[in-house]
Amino acid sequence: MPEIANALDQVSDRLEEFLRAATSVADEQLPRISPDELADLLTDVFQAGEWLASHRTVVLGPEAKRYRDNLERLQGVLPLIEVELQLERARLQSERTHLERAAEWVRASKPTS
Repeated sequence: MPEIANALDQVSDRLEEFLRAATSVADEQLPRISPDELADLLTDVFQAGEWLASHRTVVLGPEAKRYRDNLERLQGVLPLIEVELQLERARLQSERTHLERAAEWVRASKPTS
C-alpha cells in the first residue's frame, strides 16, 4: 500500500508543479510545455486513475484527497490548454499556407528550359 501512496504523491507533485506554473502566468497564457511533457503528465494521471478505479475497496489516506484536489484544479485549467492548442494549430496552418504559396512562387518563377 505505501507504494500506491508514494505514486499518488508523485503524480500530485507533478500536477501541482504544472498548476503552479499555469496559474501564475499573466494574460491567461500557459507556459510552454512540450507535447512530450504534457503526454507524460496525462499518462501518469490516467495510470493513477486506472489504479484507483480497480482498487475501489482500498481505504486511501490524504494522498488520494490531494490527488483528487489537484485533478479538480486541472479541470479548471483544461479549457485554457484547449485554447492554447487551437491557437497553435491556427498558427501552424497559417505558416503552412505561407510556405505552400512561397513554394508555388518559386516554381512559377523558375525559367522553363
